[in-house]
Amino acid sequence: MSAPKALYLTTAKGAFTVGVAPIRKPGPGKLLVKIHATALNPADWIRHALDIMIDKYPTILGEDLSGTVEELGEGVTSFKVGDRVITEATFNVLEGASFQQYALATANLTAKIPDSLSFEEAASIPLGITTAAIGLYSKVGGAGLFPPWEEGGRGLYRGKPIVVFGGASSVGQFGVWQEIIVRPVAD
Repeated sequence: MSAPKALYLTTAKGAFTVGVAPIRKPGPGKLLVKIHATALNPADWIRHALDIMIDKYPTILGEDLSGTVEELGEGVTSFKVGDRVITEATFNVLEGASFQQYALATANLTAKIPDSLSFEEAASIPLGITTAAIGLYSKVGGAGLFPPWEEGGRGLYRGKPIVVFGGASSVGQFGVWQEIIVRPVAD
């Protein structure tokens, strides 16, 4: 097996270079994921172009990934080796970035993906759905709606109209989807 690779950014606003990346051992509550697909998000190119939200160089960017679980850290019981998963990286956490072949993921921020979704389709979900959720449910900078995952939240807004601006965009589609959960026509 050849050494795993990553797409490194070695200097502020510099060119990306391919280099060898270590395969890290997952600690407690973590998963080692072999990456099959990653999404390119506005956050990725903006961080590079404006040199923001990057603590040090070299770094690896990439926020969304899908892949298979290769190894479980201590205490992880909700996944098994071979599971197909998606997760969102944390800014400035090199070992979790998605522009590499293997990444560490936090188990409670990772979800299994159904066989009906390709890795490419699934990789587009994490940051988009999170952004939509912040826009809908955050009290600061968002609409401040009561979230459907909280007790009493599901169906709370049934029958009340809503407009999702940019509903045809990826984030907008996730907003529409979340609103279907919040405002179900029928249970």
